[in-house]
Amino acid sequence: MAKYSSILFDLDGNLLPMDMDNFIKVYFGALARYMEPYGFEQNEFIAGIWAGTKAMVKNDGTMTNEERFWNTFAEKLGNRVFDYVFTIDSFYTKDFNKAKTTTWENPNAIRAIEAAHKIADRVILATNPLFPPCAVHTRLGWLDIDPYEFDYITTYDNSHFCKPNPKYYAELAEKLELDPATTLMIGNDIDEDGAAAAVGFDVFITTDCVLGSKDNLGNFRHGTFEKMCEYLESL
Repeated sequence: MAKYSSILFDLDGNLLPMDMDNFIKVYFGALARYMEPYGFEQNEFIAGIWAGTKAMVKNDGTMTNEERFWNTFAEKLGNRVFDYVFTIDSFYTKDFNKAKTTTWENPNAIRAIEAAHKIADRVILATNPLFPPCAVHTRLGWLDIDPYEFDYITTYDNSHFCKPNPKYYAELAEKLELDPATTLMIGNDIDEDGAAAAVGFDVFITTDCVLGSKDNLGNFRHGTFEKMCEYLESL
């Protein structure tokens, strides 16, 4: 029997190396400037985005992350924001690409996905579901990875929780009928990706762009992204 039946990859800082703080700064700034011609003041708009993002992270499961975000966003900026859902989606296929400058290439990303497919029945992109699908697809494009390489991708419209809430992983396990004992979560955030251990998943923390409580790194299998690839290829 194979060691893993399902392998999950985080995206930001893992498959896609990045300076997270700089990424958020460039991303939010570009989005605010994109929306300014529609009558949204930049600082107020960014404050609304932050509020919506924090609300998703604290989501209690009574609605999707998408619903939680837009309801909170509207509380901050008014219901007129609902008129610009598709306008904001268009940003993710256009000016969002400016944030690519805060990321860099990962020649081992495709290697890791290919190795995962050889040993597991399902390969899942378990990126924190704070974004619409178009935003995730754009970031995968920066790596020249086709979204169809994955059997499932978590996005804000199909998820009711966020990392580091273990319920994010529990929901995923229930929805996709994952066996926690044969599921591996690979990510760079000790807190967010390490939370998968709470529902019984195995965890590998990649250390190239490691984030989180570093004192807890020793609780998990860990190493560089290349070492993680070597681990998958050894199975």
